[in-house]
Amino acid sequence: QERLFYFHFDKDKVKFDCEGLEEWELPKTLGAILSGRAAGGWTITVVGTPKYDKYNRITYFKINVTY
Repeated sequence: QERLFYFHFDKDKVKFDCEGLEEWELPKTLGAILSGRAAGGWTITVVGTPKYDKYNRITYFKINVTY
């Protein structure tokens, strides 16, 4: 399933907000979110409801990070 992870997002338009981290720790890409989760032991919780496009791909989401 992990290899299909990026198909759930419109990679050209996806935007996200992040809470729980210092300004310098904020991830800039989806890959950085996954790297932080693996390397930093982050626990990621989606806040609210993601927004989707007409193809049911995620275009916006907000996460809260704890570690």
